[in-house]
Amino acid sequence: MPLSYCAIANNSTVSTWTSTQNNQFQDVNTRKMTSDELLQRYEAGERDFRGVNLSEEILSWMDLRGADLRGANLSGAKLNWVDLRGTDLRGANLSGADLNWANLHQADLRKANLTGADMTAVGVRRVDWSGTILTDGSMLT
Repeated sequence: MPLSYCAIANNSTVSTWTSTQNNQFQDVNTRKMTSDELLQRYEAGERDFRGVNLSEEILSWMDLRGADLRGANLSGAKLNWVDLRGTDLRGANLSGADLNWANLHQADLRKANLTGADMTAVGVRRVDWSGTILTDGSMLT
């Protein structure tokens, strides 16, 4: 029978951990999700995708307006032409992501990691960049 527990840390962020078959604990919030599963859940009205692992997924052309992707792993993801208006990407890992032509208007990118991300022609009006690690590795304050 798997064991699980919850921990509250960093401004009331809840992490849920569960034991695996070999009694190792795994953060449920960082489990790998496919682009198809994300789209299906988003279209069903879900918006809370905090901490999800979407690394290397192809999310191009998706409409993810208003999604909560705080702490998500989007490293190496293909996000070209994706609509991320009003999306919460605080602390998200976008390193090496392809964000060409993405719409990030009014997104919250505080403390996100954009190291090595391709941001050609990205829409970025009224974006909160506080503490963001930029594509060249420098940090905004």
